[in-house]
Amino acid sequence: MIRIGFMGLGIMGSAMARNLLRAGFPLMVYNRTAAKTEPLAAAGAQVAPSPLALAHDTEVLIAMVTGPEALEALLWGEEGAAGALGPGKTFINMSSVSPAYTLELAEQLQPLGVEFIDAPVSGTKKPAEEGTLIILAGGSQKKITALAPIWQALGRKVVYCGPVGQGSMMKMTVNLLLGVMLAGLTEAVNFGRRGGLGPGDDPGGDSCRPPGVRHVSDEGRPAAAAGLSRQLPFEAHDQRPEIYSGYSICHRGCHFIGGGGLATVPAGGQLRLGGGGFCRRGQSLSVPERGVLRFPGVVKRPSDRDE
Repeated sequence: MIRIGFMGLGIMGSAMARNLLRAGFPLMVYNRTAAKTEPLAAAGAQVAPSPLALAHDTEVLIAMVTGPEALEALLWGEEGAAGALGPGKTFINMSSVSPAYTLELAEQLQPLGVEFIDAPVSGTKKPAEEGTLIILAGGSQKKITALAPIWQALGRKVVYCGPVGQGSMMKMTVNLLLGVMLAGLTEAVNFGRRGGLGPGDDPGGDSCRPPGVRHVSDEGRPAAAAGLSRQLPFEAHDQRPEIYSGYSICHRGCHFIGGGGLATVPAGGQLRLGGGGFCRRGQSLSVPERGVLRFPGVVKRPSDRDE
């Protein structure tokens, strides 16, 4: 089988590498934080001491990292992988980067003679774990077809987007659509609130708000909604803490954290933000028995591919 090298073992990369192992591929991995290689080593993967060694000992090299800076370091930094890339090798970048950067990368790799495929994915942690990602591939169609066993181990569908750079273009297009949908949803909820929609008191459970969440207004006025930096008063309820994602509508009373919404919180406990949308992954906010939950406002959305 094809000998695969995988670098970048963050939330997405570690799940994807494990699926390659499950599919029976001989796998070698590298990660800048070496401790993240240990679970895969225990599952049967080899661990490379450097990106250069990884590229030297494998036929197909896959990168799933945070962005251009990480890629530059892995390819052209100390003991970088580019030193072992050449004819007969394939480099697949599955990281989310701009189309412009992808074209620059293709230009840099072209003199080496390595086959370059840009193949970002649509999907997050759970699809990565389940092997149901959608792969947005750009490059030689013949080569992409030949790599079908790899795609099948990682995802449920491959979309051929065109030459190198078009995979990244499709990824940016999908992200734009998701952003527009989220913004529209936020505007719709805010529109309803400003029009007087509020919590329902029907004991039968019919309400304009999620069960278990009661919004507490400030002197009868809607909570502050200036930009994306919020001060949302909440009345806490006894409920076990949950991990919430602020990127989409979630179950159990979580409405797009940071987008002006609501969250169920444990009484006197903490709300732990899940890493999507506008809040930092893993950030905990202490919530008083009855008080104000303060969102931090807009920060750079951390990638699921963080190392």
